[in-house]
Amino acid sequence: MKKTRKLSAAVIGLVLSGAGATAILAQFLDEKEGNRLSAYQDAGGIWTICRGVTRIDGVPIRQGMRLTPNQCRDLNAKEAEKAIQVFRV
Repeated sequence: MKKTRKLSAAVIGLVLSGAGATAILAQFLDEKEGNRLSAYQDAGGIWTICRGVTRIDGVPIRQGMRLTPNQCRDLNAKEAEKAIQVFRV
């Protein structure tokens, strides 16, 4: 995966167009994390799935786990909403 410290033109375009936080976060995570349907170990050795999810309903991701595209879509949306809530006033 390509490492970069700059925001992509797509993310900047979403910000400048006034897109919502969910759309901006989705684009950013797709670029930085990808969306893997099979569990993998991240750089720190933590089992991860979808867009960087490490737990589902409090249960750690484990080797061999596999989700469908729809399951990842739903899980990613749930995790994104939790992340966005941290910054809402």
